[in-house]
Parts: sequence; C-alpha cells; structure tokens
Amino acid sequence: MGNLIGGFAIGLIGARFAKGRMIIVGYTAMGLCVLLLGFASELPAAVALMFGIGVANMVFVIPSQTLFQERTPNNMLGRVVSFRYALVAGAMTLAMGGAGLFAELVPVQVVLAAFGLLTIGAGLGGLLVPALRDA
Repeated sequence: MGNLIGGFAIGLIGARFAKGRMIIVGYTAMGLCVLLLGFASELPAAVALMFGIGVANMVFVIPSQTLFQERTPNNMLGRVVSFRYALVAGAMTLAMGGAGLFAELVPVQVVLAAFGLLTIGAGLGGLLVPALRDA
C-alpha cells in the first residue's frame, strides 16, 4: 500500500523537487524506517513502518529510474536496462541470503537495525556525490 500511495504522491508533486535530493531523502528515510522496524514491538507500529518503507521506496525509485532513462542513449536503453535489472536482482538475492545467514547468528531485530543503519549511511553518502546531490 505504501508503494501505491508513494507512487501516486510522487506522480503529483515529484516534478517540483530535484531528483538527486529526492533519491537521497527517500533512501535515507527508507533506512530509518527499517532501523525503527527493528525496535517495533507492536503490530500497528510495524505496519506503519512498513507503509513508510513503501512510500520511501517510491521517493527514491521513481526519480532514480527517471534519471537513468534520461541519461541513457536511446539506442542502448534496452541493453542497459536489462543489465541494471540483473544487477539489482542479483544484489537483492545476495542481500536476502546474507540477511538470512546473519539472522541465524543474531536476533532478527538486530539484522533489521543493522541493515537500516547501513541503508541510512548509503543514503547520506549520496550527499558526498555531487553528480547525485545536484541532479
């Protein structure tokens, strides 16, 4: 549901904001929601945080896809999109496997908090990349 609402909201207001900064804010917000999910002890809080993850996901996915398509030459778009998709799918597979192994060693809450912090760090790291920050 968060993806649906987030996608709709970005469709309405997204053109008013710089794409690079939306990517940074969205990715960082998603990490914050994942981090907090590690501390959620009540179902309504967990559901609200998962909704937030969905909204934040759209805040960074939509502008990143838009930038990607704007900057890729038309004659290479199919090949480049396929390669990017393969990288994303592979990275998600490795992340799920790694998180599963990590969860065998420590409680799931620690896994969520750790990967939330990692995501926050990666999001804020975007501030150090002028090509992203100023896009």
